[in-house]
Order: sequence, then C-alpha cells, then structure tokens
Amino acid sequence: MSELSEVPPVVDPAQWLVRSVVDTVGPLAEVRPSLVAAPDPVRDEPENATVRRPRVTSWAALVQGLVQVLVVNTVAWTYALLRGGSPVVSVALVVIVLAITLRAREAFAGLGGAGTAATVQHLVVGYAVVSLAVAVGALGTEALPRAAVVFATGGVVLAGTSLARGRSRAPVRVVVVGDRGVVSRTAMQWGASERVDVVGGVLTDRPVGDSRPITVVGVPSVAGAEATLAHVRHCRADAVLVSPGPTLSGLDVRRLSWELEATGVDLGVLGVVDHAAPHRLDPVRMGGGTVLRVLPTRPSGAVRLAKTVVDRVLGSVLLLVALPLIGLLVLAIRLDSPGPGLFRQTRTGRDGKLFTIYKLRTMHRDADRDLITLVERNEADGPMFKIHDDPRVTRVGKLLRRTSLDELPQLLNVVRGEMSLVGPRPALPTEVACYDDVERRRLHVLPGLTGLWQVSGRSDLGWDSGMALDLSYADNWRLRGDVSILARTLGAVVRRRGAY
Repeated sequence: MSELSEVPPVVDPAQWLVRSVVDTVGPLAEVRPSLVAAPDPVRDEPENATVRRPRVTSWAALVQGLVQVLVVNTVAWTYALLRGGSPVVSVALVVIVLAITLRAREAFAGLGGAGTAATVQHLVVGYAVVSLAVAVGALGTEALPRAAVVFATGGVVLAGTSLARGRSRAPVRVVVVGDRGVVSRTAMQWGASERVDVVGGVLTDRPVGDSRPITVVGVPSVAGAEATLAHVRHCRADAVLVSPGPTLSGLDVRRLSWELEATGVDLGVLGVVDHAAPHRLDPVRMGGGTVLRVLPTRPSGAVRLAKTVVDRVLGSVLLLVALPLIGLLVLAIRLDSPGPGLFRQTRTGRDGKLFTIYKLRTMHRDADRDLITLVERNEADGPMFKIHDDPRVTRVGKLLRRTSLDELPQLLNVVRGEMSLVGPRPALPTEVACYDDVERRRLHVLPGLTGLWQVSGRSDLGWDSGMALDLSYADNWRLRGDVSILARTLGAVVRRRGAY
C-alpha cells in the first residue's frame, strides 16, 4: 500500500520541544485558528449537527437494572426469612449494594469508566465498613453474615450484567488524529479487534483545505486538525484519539478538548506509554503541570511472594489430582508408539536460566532427526517451527495436542519453581538466541503453563503478535490478570483454536 511507504519527516526532538513551549506561552488568539473553524472539506455536514453516539438501548438498560434489583432483593429477603434479624438492616444493606451496582452501569460507548473491577472494590470496602460497625458495636453480630451474603450477591450480579453488557455493546467508534504513520499504525493495530472500530482519521501532516479524498489503509481521512470536529460528526465517533508530535502540539490537544466538551465524545492520547497497563500509570501534579508517572514493571515483594505461594500450593494440588490421568496417558502413549511416555527437553527460564521441561510425548522417537527434512514446510514466522499436519505427531499425540493434555507434567516444573501457572511459554535456547534486546525482556518473568499468547490464539498468531502479548505480560502482570488468564484458559482449551 502506498500509504505505508510515506515516511514522516525527521524532526529534531529539541526543536520540537522548543516549538511546543513557544506555542503554549503565546497568546491563544494568535497561535492558530480554531480547530473546528474550517468545515470538513470532504463532508458536507451542518455545523450544528449533533454527534450521534451508539448507546445501550434504554429497554436493555432498564431490564439490566430490574434484574439487579430483583436478584439482590430476593436473596436478601430469603436470607432474612430463613435466619431472622432486623428488617432495617436488610433494607440498608440492599440499598447500599444496589447503589453501588447500579452506579456501575455505563450508558454510553466510549473509553469507559471505572469498570467492573473498581465497583467490586467498592463492594469490598462496603463490607469492610459493615464489619467495622459490628466491631464497634453499632450493629449486631448477626449483620456480618447477612452483609456477606448480600454483598457477594451484588458482586455476582455485577459480573453477570457486565458480561451481558460487554457481549451486546457495539464496538467503540474511534477517530485518530495524527500524522499518516500514526493513523495507519493505529488502524492496523485494531483492525481485527471486536471492541474498537477505527472509523476515521485526521492527518495533521496535510495542509488544511486539501479537498482530495484520502484513505489510509482503508480508513477515510481528512486533512488538517481544524477539520476534526466535522469529521467526528460525520463518522459518528465515540472517541477521538490524538498523538501529539511535530505536527500536533500540546496546545492543539488542549483546544481540541475544549471543542469536544459539548459533544460527549471522549478524548484520549496515544503516546509512548502505550506499553504500560492503566494500573502502572499515575498522573501527578508537579510545579503547576501534570506529569504522567510510569510505575515500575516489577511488582512489590508481597505481590511476588503471593504469586509464588499460589503457584506452589495450587500447582501441588493440581499435580496430585492429575497424577492418575497422567499415568493413564503415559500408558496410552507407550501402547500407541515405541518410546517413553514422558518427553524431556531443555528450555529457557527466567533471566535466561536453563531447565528441563516435562511433557507427554506426542511425536515418535526420531522426531528430531526428521526435522531437517521438514524445515522447508515451516508455516510459522520468526524462529519457531510449526506445521498444521506434522507427520511426526502420533495418533495419541494429535489428541493430546488438541486438548493440551500434553502440558500436564509441567505442573511438576511449577511445583519446583522453574515455571509459573501463568506466564510466557518457555522458549527453546535456539529461539532465545534470535531475540533482540527488546524481546529478551520476555525472560524477565517465570515462564508459564499458560499465558496471554495461549489464550489469544496460540499457534494461529504470528510471531510478532505473540511476542507483543508476552512482552505486555512481562511488563504489566498482576495477580488479578493471572486469575483472568487462568479462567480464559479453559475456554481456549475447549475451542482448540491454534492447537496443533
């Protein structure tokens, strides 16, 4: 595509910084005309047109609210009838829980609000307050189990309605403002996403008034930041994402935020912190300005200790439960083809330390020798080797790979501390030898039995996409995310996507 061949001009960062400062301190009226003064040169939209944003339909929102009220009330009063207690306390608890859960409902599509996780935290805080009231004698001890039931019900209802809302919500419609490279990269990044739809672009490196139709990797675009609002109206966007740079100063972003205030359209900033998850970003005031502090990638010692304890304890329990199944599968492997039931291989662990990984054997004994004859059939990019119909895989091996049961013996590696339940998959030393300095960051954490790459498509993902997921995990992991990945692993195994 010709759009990708056009490289933005090289600009000295020092000159860009000086220019941004000069633009900012200059009189607002003399810097530049209004970002929305010029109508869209391509679209003929009236200036007073309103931005129509998709929202959760009113009847759906009403049904969700009624379901929450009905479920919480039913559980609360059923518990009160069975166990007794003050009806005043029951009413108070129901009101508190419903106030928290109903407040979490998002009516508009956009960049989102506090989210379900924050609301669950509010429920936990609410229960803590009730516990404190019991401790100081303001409430009777019978209020504590009742509060636990009602608040837990609120959490379950919230999770259910959040899931239903996520499934029914339309993708967020986004207009990207920046140079051609920014628009094309953003469009390709979210091209396959079901949650984000890049519907328009505004090219800040094109002069205003250029009325030629512009398309960047399939995204209809217009020239000049002054045409942003008109283009947002035409595209009926939910959010505008801007990328400050040589062609878009900080003042431009500030003025655009003023212009978008009356539309209800969200404004977000793309930039160098795209790699950091929201929990690692902390906006702070500094000398009259706002600085976005990026927290370290390494969690606290307490969090790392908790992950280690969970890995060892849960890994031991799962290994004991899986031992009979592993024994039966080893017997089936040996009956199907000559050779041992278990397969050992050297892999690279955290910080490049080598260890021996255990798997159920899925190939015949001479698989390594036959690899040379299959190299030309490799379907994977990067240093990996994968083919859909590998002739080295045995009959039982095909079943084991489709169901991921061949990975069960790695629970022993988890118990020994060489692996974690969640993390990037352990790489071969030959693969690690091909890593650059960025990709070696993948080795910053323990390899895992499952990970983001595995629950997002496994072998169906290309090398670059999979590596990006692993690097994101290495920089942003936390216990809550590990729980989510473990829950998604079951669905990934059932769907068998990328398992071969």
